[in-house]
Amino acid sequence: AKLSTGRGLKALFYGSSGTGKTMAATVIAAQLGIDLFKVDLSTLVKGYVRLYPFFQQAYRDLGYPNGYFNDRLVAVIDHLLAAPQPAGPIELVQPKVLYRFADPGLESLSAGQKIMIRMGSDNAARVKARLAALRRLLAGEGLR
Repeated sequence: AKLSTGRGLKALFYGSSGTGKTMAATVIAAQLGIDLFKVDLSTLVKGYVRLYPFFQQAYRDLGYPNGYFNDRLVAVIDHLLAAPQPAGPIELVQPKVLYRFADPGLESLSAGQKIMIRMGSDNAARVKARLAALRRLLAGEGLR
């Protein structure tokens, strides 16, 4: 069995500022009649900082009175950044309805790390670059 990449249109535009990435994505989305989602990390972090007291209170309410939500978020980002990227084709098995990794080491990974593998090495590298940038921004905020 082979690893499926899913359905739908997904595109990640990468390049220097001012090279037309947003304009190209907007034109493509309009031509296809689909929604365009754009995430600016600095705007995302500003919103997160503004709402952080609510995240922290919810985290405490969930039973973590001495922990910091931001520390947990950074730990999860680190965990995703540590996802392995196997070389070569990934073998799958289908014991019942759903596919699983044939390699027990891959199958034992967390759901988040499995998603990083399933998206393929090129997409995983792009996502990891964005996660690393997000982590730098979050760590710079020093939220407690």
